Amino acid sequence: MDTGTPQTLRVVGTEPFWGVQVDGDALTFTTPENQAGLQLRGERTEVPGGGLDISGGSGEQAFSLKLRPGDCSDGMSDMEFTMTAEFHIGETAYRGCAQATK
Repeated sequence: MDTGTPQTLRVVGTEPFWGVQVDGDALTFTTPENQAGLQLRGERTEVPGGGLDISGGSGEQAFSLKLRPGDCSDGMSDMEFTMTAEFHIGETAYRGCAQATK
């Protein structure tokens, strides 16, 4: 399956620090308190214009990840990212940046 969005991506955010590693439809959500990460699996939906949505889970583990093309800075480093990110899990929302991994 050849899609416009890379299969593997790294998503990061600050205040609070968090991250999501995307590998196909599998996600690993990490925080400083849970460095081993929470394993999630969702449904990938390509969004016109190069975006990607991944959602799944249920109850307190329901999540959605929305990635959109656009310049993004994590505010902590000189790194520039190629996508903006919004990650929602349960009642908590996170904002950050994303890019394809090599």
